[in-house]
Amino acid sequence: MCHIALFSSVFVSSKSIYLEQCEKIHLNSRELKDNKQELLCATILSHLLFL
Repeated sequence: MCHIALFSSVFVSSKSIYLEQCEKIHLNSRELKDNKQELLCATILSHLLFL
């Protein structure tokens, strides 16, 4: 049980880091009109949501 709790806390913290990175990418790509970065970000987020 302890191992699962540890894993989920690590997962949650990494998820928030990903979200922060994605927000930065989102802002940057809006300025640069970089659709590839947007797509990558959306893909990462969708994977995180379904894990």
